[in-house]
Amino acid sequence: MDLSLRLELDCLYSNIESSIALLTSALMKDCVVDKYCVYKVEKKRGARVVEQITSMRSAADVFSDFECISPDNSKETSIYPGYFALKQDGPIDEISSIVSLINDNKRALKSFLDKHNRPKEVHLSSGPQVKLNPLMFEAHPMKNPNQIFRELKMFNSKARMLHMKWTRKQRYDKHSIDSALRIIAYNFDKPPVLKYSTSQWQMILTELKAHLECLPVSTEIKRIKPAPSIPQIGVKFEGSASWSKFHGSLPLIFTTDGSLNVTAGLSDLMNEMVIDNEKLLELGWVPLNEELGFYLRT
Repeated sequence: MDLSLRLELDCLYSNIESSIALLTSALMKDCVVDKYCVYKVEKKRGARVVEQITSMRSAADVFSDFECISPDNSKETSIYPGYFALKQDGPIDEISSIVSLINDNKRALKSFLDKHNRPKEVHLSSGPQVKLNPLMFEAHPMKNPNQIFRELKMFNSKARMLHMKWTRKQRYDKHSIDSALRIIAYNFDKPPVLKYSTSQWQMILTELKAHLECLPVSTEIKRIKPAPSIPQIGVKFEGSASWSKFHGSLPLIFTTDGSLNVTAGLSDLMNEMVIDNEKLLELGWVPLNEELGFYLRT
């Protein structure tokens, strides 16, 4: 990496860390936070394990956690659903200005990387992976860009009610026969782990390919694939009859008059069968291949 680029990158990254330190310091002052609740969520053995952070200091420190969970998987991160409810007579304007500064600093670093990055292949123990932020990877290999670029959300409106839950939406993508055949070709040497051998998988896909080629060219294949389960925070602000819903990657910051009613927290999530074939059959969906998510509508 060119030295001038490295110096600029380090300066932009340092600005983010410094502004987050200002926020942490502001939140830790007396008579600022009325109530807080922050969870740490990680993937463990096929589940989402939820741990409530009980220390105020540790809860405030989550804004500066940019570390990769594993050096072999820079996409895997911890997430921190939760909230900080600020007292309405506290330094709201000061904290709002700091949050804006943090987000501006995050955008500045992202713009710098968007301008100067060139995608490159990095070989790790799990195989080749394309890094979208190679400059960041070279300068700070254990920092996760997904964590760094998550912007903070602060609301000046007073929150009256709050709940947390897991939510998940399945994707329903339309594919032509030709598009489905390309997906088969791409997955031909990628059998589901611990379910099929390569030869078994290739035999299944060969039969599927032959079946699709016999269907009318105008046939529409639906690919029903699960999206990840994510924590959702619902907040009802003063003056609004509806719930505002947010994905819980980082704690929300808002004000309260001390009467915030939290109706539900977050608990561990065990993986469930996302695609229930019995229900899909009732709706008229016939499975062509469950692993690829291919279905036909009868």
